[in-house]
Amino acid sequence: MKRTAFSLIELSVVILIIAVLAVGILQGKSLINKSRLHAAQLQTAQSPVHDSENLIAWWESTSERSFSAAETSNNSTISAWNDINSKSLVAINLTQNNSSYQPIYKTNVSSGLPMIYFKSGNSYFNIADNTVPKGNTSYTIFIVGKFDSCASSCNILTSGAASSSDLNAFQYTNSAVKNDWNSSSLSATASVKDVHIYSFTYSSGLGRKIFIDGTQAASDSANNRTSTGVSNYLGSTSPAAGIDGYLGEIIIFERNLKTEERKSIEKYLSRKWGVAVN
Repeated sequence: MKRTAFSLIELSVVILIIAVLAVGILQGKSLINKSRLHAAQLQTAQSPVHDSENLIAWWESTSERSFSAAETSNNSTISAWNDINSKSLVAINLTQNNSSYQPIYKTNVSSGLPMIYFKSGNSYFNIADNTVPKGNTSYTIFIVGKFDSCASSCNILTSGAASSSDLNAFQYTNSAVKNDWNSSSLSATASVKDVHIYSFTYSSGLGRKIFIDGTQAASDSANNRTSTGVSNYLGSTSPAAGIDGYLGEIIIFERNLKTEERKSIEKYLSRKWGVAVN
C-alpha cells in the first residue's frame, strides 16, 4: 500500500532533527561572537594607545574591565563605564546612579561586538571635572559610534556651559559632526547613521581638524579657547541635546598627536571595529 503521510514517530524524529540543527546554529553564532569579542580584547591589549603619552581617559565596550560582569548581558542597563587607561593611577570612570538615565549594553552591534546604546537623549554618563581638556590645552579625541536623528546639535562629549564661552563640545547633527566652542564651531559632513571613527584634534596656535575614518574632513585656524573644566558629560542632561545612538570607544589625549601616532590609533580602531580607514 502506498504511503501518503508521515507517521507520528517519523514526524517526531524530523522535529527533533530540526531542533538539534537550530540549537547547533545558535551555538555556532554564539561561538563566532565570543571569538570576535576575544579578538577585540586582544587588539585592545596590544593597542598603540597604551604607548602614547598624555592619555587622559579611555573607555571602550569590549574589555572585561570596562563594566561590571552583571551588566554585560544584552539590554542590561549600565551604571558605570570604567576607564581602562593603564597609565593613570586614578581611573576616570563614567557613572550614572539614576536608573532612568542609564545607557544600555547591546551585544553584536558592529562587527559582532557590543556597543553602548543611548536612548533618544534620555541617557548620559557623568564625568569627573577637568577630564575633557580645558582652557587652551591641545587635544586629540577619538570617538567610535553611530547615531540616529538629531533635531539640532546633539552632544556626544562635553564640558562647560552650552550658552557661554566655557563650552568645548563634540557633537553630531543629522548629517555632520562638530567641535563646538560655542562662539566658534567646526563642522564636517558625515553619514552619522553608519559606524565611523571620528578624530578631533586641536593644536594651540594652529587650530582644529576633524578626521572621519582617517581622512581629513574639516579644519580651521581657531585659537585661544577659553573652556572650563566643569560640567563634563558623555551625552547630555538635556534630552533635546543628548545622544540617540551607539558608542563603542572614546579616547582622550591632552595633546595634539603626531600624524603617525593618530594614524596608528585609527588603524587599531579600524581593525577592531571593521571600519575601513585611509
